[in-house]
Amino acid sequence: MVQLATIATIGFGSTLVLSGAISVGALSACTLIVGRFLAQSQTLVQISSRVQVTLTPPPNDATDVTPWPIGGGGPSSG
Repeated sequence: MVQLATIATIGFGSTLVLSGAISVGALSACTLIVGRFLAQSQTLVQISSRVQVTLTPPPNDATDVTPWPIGGGGPSSG
């Protein structure tokens, strides 16, 4: 995602440089700012994903009971 945004920033910014609207230094600064912003955003998404996994309750083992086959085979058959 960061790479795609960098390519888009440089692509759009290069048209502005060629038209004389901004300088190469301004394009370089914008590319740096976009990259840092998206890196921080990506870190925030990773942290929120970890928090969500941590706060998800474990499955209830009482509902995950596998029934014994008909005709025995349970723990008391012996």
